[in-house]
Amino acid sequence: CIRDRTVFIAGFAMGFRVATFFMSGSMGVNLGIFILMDTLRILITMPISVWAGKYFGADIDQAWIFLGELKWYILLLLGALIGFFALRHYVRKTAAAANSADGRTAEPAPGMAGKEHEVSRSAADPATPSVKDPDAAR
Repeated sequence: CIRDRTVFIAGFAMGFRVATFFMSGSMGVNLGIFILMDTLRILITMPISVWAGKYFGADIDQAWIFLGELKWYILLLLGALIGFFALRHYVRKTAAAANSADGRTAEPAPGMAGKEHEVSRSAADPATPSVKDPDAAR
């Protein structure tokens, strides 16, 4: 669900960590799902934080140099992710438009599941008897 992914990703954003608790409650995220997403986030960030502290703890200047070298790789990865999600959205939108052009929809309109539309089939196909005409159905 999009809410679950939002909780997971917001935990990585600096400054949003504290707001994630309030945001999750206001979005109606299940407590069990919140704990699961937060635990998964922690399992990713804690080893990275411990490694960075051990490797760069004595020399913070070396950490900034290292991050400067990684900046382009991080930007490239971020651009690739944005491109992937944009392409996926475009493909899904194009497929949905093609389905609606064929008269097919992914799911029925609310309240219409299992029901005929107001326009009878006989209006489109004269060979099909009308449901509204009881004599023609016999």
